Amino acid sequence: MTRFAWWLSFFVGFLSLSVEILWVRVIGFKFHTLPHAFSLVLAMYLIGIAAGAYIGKLCCSTPKYLYLAAGGVLLLGGAFDILTPSFVPVILSGGFDSGSLALASLAIIVAAAIKSILFPIAHHLGSDASGGVVGRSVSRIYSGNIAGSTLGPLLTGFYLLEYLSVEECFMLVGSIGLLLGGATALIGDRSRLRTVPFASSLALVAILQPWRSPDLIGSIADKWWDNKRAPVARVIQNRYGIIYTSHDPTHGDIVFGGNVYDGRINLDMDIDSNRLERAYLLAASHPHPQRVLVIGMGSGAWTRVISGFPGVEHIDVVEINPGYLELIADYPEVAPLLSDPRVHIHIDDGRRWLRRHPEEKFDLIVQNTTYHWRANATSLLSKEYFAEMKSHMQPGAIATYNTTGSLDVLRTAQEVFPNTFKYHNFVYVSDHDIRVPPQTVLARLRDCRIGDRPAFQPQHYEPGGVAYKLAHKGAEPTRADLAGKAGTMTEVITDQNMLSEYRHGLKIDLEPFSAFWPINPNDSIYVTAP
Repeated sequence: MTRFAWWLSFFVGFLSLSVEILWVRVIGFKFHTLPHAFSLVLAMYLIGIAAGAYIGKLCCSTPKYLYLAAGGVLLLGGAFDILTPSFVPVILSGGFDSGSLALASLAIIVAAAIKSILFPIAHHLGSDASGGVVGRSVSRIYSGNIAGSTLGPLLTGFYLLEYLSVEECFMLVGSIGLLLGGATALIGDRSRLRTVPFASSLALVAILQPWRSPDLIGSIADKWWDNKRAPVARVIQNRYGIIYTSHDPTHGDIVFGGNVYDGRINLDMDIDSNRLERAYLLAASHPHPQRVLVIGMGSGAWTRVISGFPGVEHIDVVEINPGYLELIADYPEVAPLLSDPRVHIHIDDGRRWLRRHPEEKFDLIVQNTTYHWRANATSLLSKEYFAEMKSHMQPGAIATYNTTGSLDVLRTAQEVFPNTFKYHNFVYVSDHDIRVPPQTVLARLRDCRIGDRPAFQPQHYEPGGVAYKLAHKGAEPTRADLAGKAGTMTEVITDQNMLSEYRHGLKIDLEPFSAFWPINPNDSIYVTAP
């Protein structure tokens, strides 16, 4: 039975690490992909492994029906996994309060503990304590567990989540656990009871599957923007993340990436729910942009606007999640991007793409990316990254990116670029003063188009109109000394200190709500809407 013990150890590792990946996906999504979410799941999982190993040790003290015990544990674990999408919305119904967090932590501990009970059992069944081969037999069981633990994240994270939803992955992993539980009891013990777990596993697969939630993501999506009551319209899941939309016929459908606001499908400057004047400031400031780089396409609204700038001949778009292409194809306002011969879309990480194409130079670099506090945001906001961006700018080029209200991002820009300006929550950087007279701004805006129509209507150029305001306000130089701003010392973000993600520390509810709201409403740098 040592061979079966090796396979049992293998599947223990495979199922355990697969479920951990799924919990990381769920908790990361619920808590807005904060970097602390992964740490929470890992910590709770380690606690569960320790607790399960202790229980497994107790099981091994009475080894008469050890195969039956292993089968029963696998049945319990499989049922728990299949039911997870059903009870997760219940335990996370409190949003970000400490009670919901405690319940989620407990569920993760239980999920890890159930499977970890099997590891001591697999050792007991597969180890040979006689002679001098005990070390070899123990290492054999360990090798099986390590192989399964390695394959689990790879197969689940890179393959299963690419083609199945997180709900379907829970169901699949749980069904494997149920069937393995029945087989373990049937193969191992010669007791008359051995058929009970096998029959139970088949029954549970049939009975529990209908209980799985058909829409786990829709149930736990926060929709915390200004459209809280609108239902989730569409969900796109792949290995890169989760995208969903919330329907808003008045201001344009809202797009969320990883449960965080990611823009709207709207190009109408009468509504301007996307704050597109921040993009048109580039057309007003640069006399003749030909080559443009867009890092992070999102809903596609900004890229669609930029494609209508006069003189634009080539647009490289770097988007890490191909799910946005699927989303854009459904909206006529932005779908022409997918067939525009000037637009070249690269599915890649923005920073990696820049490093792999050192020869590429651009007149405009546009980065309307996500909030500075999300996991991995540092890679697109650090001093080292801005230096990389600067090396891809033609003489006279302009680059812009969203500070999302972070003064550290503004301070970092001043460390790298000689000329920095702000407009609302965006920073515009260049090697020269980008400001131009209002008459020039208005003339350039009149040449901007969306398809075959002008981007701005006559009323937009009248006093109080969006084009008029843009021409007469425009970008302002950033203040050189930000020390002590709003009572907070600013610092330069680097790849090492990761200030954009960890500056505010871990809150009890995992959520830095202070990043959402203006610290000083009279200062436009604090306007945080992306």
